[in-house]
Amino acid sequence: MSVLTHDMLDMADINGILNLYKDGYVHIEPNIKKVSIINLGIEKKDIKAISKFNYSINIFSSNFNLKHILSINSDVCILWGGKKEIEDISYLVKKVKQLIGKKNLIGIGVGQKVLEAACKDINEDKWKKVNEGKKHCKYMIYCMDIIDLLEISEII
Repeated sequence: MSVLTHDMLDMADINGILNLYKDGYVHIEPNIKKVSIINLGIEKKDIKAISKFNYSINIFSSNFNLKHILSINSDVCILWGGKKEIEDISYLVKKVKQLIGKKNLIGIGVGQKVLEAACKDINEDKWKKVNEGKKHCKYMIYCMDIIDLLEISEII
């Protein structure tokens, strides 16, 4: 058996592989989006809802290991929080600043406040209005007050 990803299809000679292994076969892995979520108060119903999109999802606590999250090859990192405020977001802002420009980022609820503070901290505070939220003018950063799963899916 040979396993290929969608990225490899342009380079692979499937007939050549099958000729090498006459009784073998080629399996093409599905192209699944990878999502990392930093839990700042995500509700179980929201986890269940986003899982219906069939993403590969990793959920981290708010005390996430920066090196670990950077090493994961995710398509987007979502800072997902509810309405609950975080008393001291400075530790999160410090970590999140290091994700800017390296990961596509989405902030939901309190997550948007963390992203806004991180951008302001690096003097990158230029945003434009998009649908129910806003997008950073320079980086792939989106902030939303409300959870719009279809909009999130389009961003991912």
